[in-house]
Amino acid sequence: MRALKPALLALLMSACTLPHAAETLASEAPPPELGRPGWVRESAGAGAWVGGVFRGVAAVVLLPVTYPLSVAAAQPLGYSEQEVLFAPITMFASAGHFLVGAPLDMIDFTVRRAWEDEPAPYDYEHTPAAAPPELAPAEDAAPTKN
Repeated sequence: MRALKPALLALLMSACTLPHAAETLASEAPPPELGRPGWVRESAGAGAWVGGVFRGVAAVVLLPVTYPLSVAAAQPLGYSEQEVLFAPITMFASAGHFLVGAPLDMIDFTVRRAWEDEPAPYDYEHTPAAAPPELAPAEDAAPTKN
């Protein structure tokens, strides 16, 4: 019974990662203004939940590997400090979102969106950079002989 408590606690901790991953995927992959309809977005969101739940058990099993990696990182590697710790959940949520959403989005685009005459949601004209990057002068460099 004592060994079961840490495993259940780890499983509950991994449950906090999945809603964040599914919400991020729903709002940003792709953004709603690109014209993806609601039925495709909801189906892709369901795929994210299924993929994340499927891999939630693996995240608990991989804790002996991912926990030391997350502790060894001096700073967060991305958007979250728990990115490495529960990476299998995020990866499989993304995979489920893609595997369900991409075919449905392709069908919707082929049947409906390709034939509609709507303006592009973004301005795709070339915008040059403000200034090119410059190297800082080397202060400690020794003079070179010619």
